[in-house]
Amino acid sequence: MSVVPEPSASIPAAGALIPIATPRVVRWGQGPLSFELRSHDDKIVSRVATIVGSWPPRRDARLARRWRVEPVESSAGERLWEGWVAGADDETETRVGQAVPAALMQAVEFDGVRELLQCREQILGLHSALVSRRSAAGERGVALIGPCLSGKSTFSCSLWNSGWSFLGDDVTLFDDGGWAYSAPRRAWMRNSSQALVGETLWARATAAPSSDRTASSLLFHPHEVDGQSRPHHTRLGAIVFLSRYNARPEPARLTRLASVDGAIALLPYSNLRNVTFATALSRMAPLAETVPIYDLGRGPIDAMITALNRLIDSSATS
Repeated sequence: MSVVPEPSASIPAAGALIPIATPRVVRWGQGPLSFELRSHDDKIVSRVATIVGSWPPRRDARLARRWRVEPVESSAGERLWEGWVAGADDETETRVGQAVPAALMQAVEFDGVRELLQCREQILGLHSALVSRRSAAGERGVALIGPCLSGKSTFSCSLWNSGWSFLGDDVTLFDDGGWAYSAPRRAWMRNSSQALVGETLWARATAAPSSDRTASSLLFHPHEVDGQSRPHHTRLGAIVFLSRYNARPEPARLTRLASVDGAIALLPYSNLRNVTFATALSRMAPLAETVPIYDLGRGPIDAMITALNRLIDSSATS
């Protein structure tokens, strides 16, 4: 992430050059794409820089999306942000409306992730949580796959409480070599998960510098909660389904899928859903052949955590 001033500008007036206030620009990114947000308001720039600071853009990243955000006041006197968005090469901006700062920043995060997932020729993305744990062979990650409300975030937080690193809970991006990295969006927990993740963890997440509360959820950076640095990407040890419509493994038991079955099972959760089946399968196959894929049966949380610990430990010695 970087914060830079725009080049200064001026206009002629009464035979003199009068400076025009120039916006500051925040840049961030993940994978082959980068993003930027500009504003004349230092408070907005500082807030955005705090939120996106975990995702420095690659030097060769292509600028894909840019936003402009300025403070406004509602008719009721409430302080809001007003936002506009445009493609990197598009001079025409689209107004994205007014909202409280937290809500508008969430819209920017989601828009950036959507842009990443539309870059199909370069990126393979799955709707999944990403966790990792250090083993004898180094850091190993696990992508947790499941439909909405399947418990990915809650189980990720349970693993986090037991010593795993929590990297992301929404979209995981992959390369063909078995490396994974979380999409540039903060972790998200429903308010209903508070009792499951524990009061201590919830309180720390709420107080973290980048956290935002909504009526139903909490957004936060896990590294701000536990003070631990995170790898920019992690070597995948496994992909694990928490819930599949045609799978009923024994409670807390891991059942490995054949690579072709795993590739097909992953397609509905991927950014390849709208391409032809043959093309999608050919793109998914290298990942499925490189990384083992499992079904994990529902059971006591402690038993499910033990199953994943054994999996990571066994992969380190195999």
